[in-house]
Amino acid sequence: MELVRPVDGDGRICGSSLNPKKNAAVKDYPNLWIADFEKASRKGLNAFQYAVCVKVCPVALDANKNIVDTDFDCVSTDKVRNCKAKDLRHKT
Repeated sequence: MELVRPVDGDGRICGSSLNPKKNAAVKDYPNLWIADFEKASRKGLNAFQYAVCVKVCPVALDANKNIVDTDFDCVSTDKVRNCKAKDLRHKT
C-alpha cells in the first residue's frame, strides 16, 4: 500500500505502480528533485511545478556544474523539458 509518494510537476506519482497509464514513465523513478531551483524559489510560485522524478538524487557537482553522480537519471516534465540541462544543476 502506498500512502505517501512525491509528485512531479506534471502530477505524476514518482515510483508508483498505481494508475499505470499516467505514471508509467516515472514508475522506476521514486525520488523527487527540484530541477530548476532558481525559478522554483521565486515568491508566489509553487516550487513543485519544477519538480522531476529521479532514480537517485544528485549529490555533487564538479567545477563545470556537471553532476558527478553517474547514476543521475530523470524524467522531464512540461515545465522542465530537459531535466539534465547543465543550467539547472544545483547541489542537493
